[in-house]
Amino acid sequence: MNIPNVASGSAASRQAVGWLAVFGSAFFFYLATLIIRWAAPYAEIAPAYFVFSRFLLGFIVVATTMIVQGQRLQPKNYHYLIGRTVANTLAVFCFYKAVAVGSVAEANILNMTYPLFVALFSWFFLRNQRDVFSLVIVGVAFAGIWLVLSPWSMVQ
Repeated sequence: MNIPNVASGSAASRQAVGWLAVFGSAFFFYLATLIIRWAAPYAEIAPAYFVFSRFLLGFIVVATTMIVQGQRLQPKNYHYLIGRTVANTLAVFCFYKAVAVGSVAEANILNMTYPLFVALFSWFFLRNQRDVFSLVIVGVAFAGIWLVLSPWSMVQ
């Protein structure tokens, strides 16, 4: 089996492969949300199982790719690695739970709020980069999300 090494290609081909990988990742992530919604009438599967299967599939794909390319794991900064692992697992679980209890559109809107949480958490963790204007923008964005997801709660 002869697998081409993308790293040896031109910058344009590497960029195209990168774009294709990001697009494919997003496409299949959202396809999985539709499958969860479509499966709901036929099977009662807890969101934790979807999270487990997503991470298991990801592990298999990454491990296979690394084995084929002869790469080794080279982790550094274990506290960041563990923190990202825990935060990502919680985020994916919350996303699949939102799909299970709400609509796919609402879950995807909530999923796209992660930049707001990055800005909000950076206020606490990056003390030298605190910016009041950014915090105000985050507040306005949260208000906009609230209005999109629950417009009738403001009227009643």
